[in-house]
Amino acid sequence: MLGCVGEDHFGTMALESLREEDVDTGGIMVCPIGTGTVCVIVEGEHRTMIAWRGANSGLREAVQRGLTGNHKLIHVSNVPKEVLLEVLGRRKGGLVSFDPGGAASEYTTDDLHGIDLLLLNESELDAILRGEQDRRSLLQAVEVAVVKQGAGGATLLTRELEIHCPAFRVNVMDTTGAGDAFDAAFLTAVLRGHDLREALLWGCGGAALKIQKPGARAGLPRLKELIEFIGQT
Repeated sequence: MLGCVGEDHFGTMALESLREEDVDTGGIMVCPIGTGTVCVIVEGEHRTMIAWRGANSGLREAVQRGLTGNHKLIHVSNVPKEVLLEVLGRRKGGLVSFDPGGAASEYTTDDLHGIDLLLLNESELDAILRGEQDRRSLLQAVEVAVVKQGAGGATLLTRELEIHCPAFRVNVMDTTGAGDAFDAAFLTAVLRGHDLREALLWGCGGAALKIQKPGARAGLPRLKELIEFIGQT
């Protein structure tokens, strides 16, 4: 993992938590500024996120220092345009996936060339398209676009096909982190050699497991749990 944390308790907690999951934290830069923080306020179906990027302002430098060698896949999430361009300029083979997140309004379709897998929700899609109606215009720049549609499931687009996966019917407690859970499950399936239809199912399954518990990390499934959940539906 490449990233930035601050010289504070939150940064220490973040690093310790990642190491407990056997994540290589050697590419995470410790910066002399507070760790980035997000306060999530959940009221029924409504969610408000108040964010301060903090140490994340150093992310481009972290990429410059840490992105070396060949990779099967590099996943980039919710970063300023300059960071994405840095990643694309340093890639040495393999796939690049991108979830624009809250930074979607910074991008147009012209900025997406070089991305293999684009993962985004409907509001982020609208922000990038700037009101243009044709979703398939994304495919002039990317190989695969996946549109996450919440309770509507998800739709995958390539130049040759369009696949829709309905959402799993579960009791929803908190949708915070659902998009990231989708990304993780979808990309895990891709890395394990599954086809795009199966990867879409994995993504929807990962999100469905996450939203049954509160918080951004609680509910994130282990691989075995995800496979069992998909097999039961």
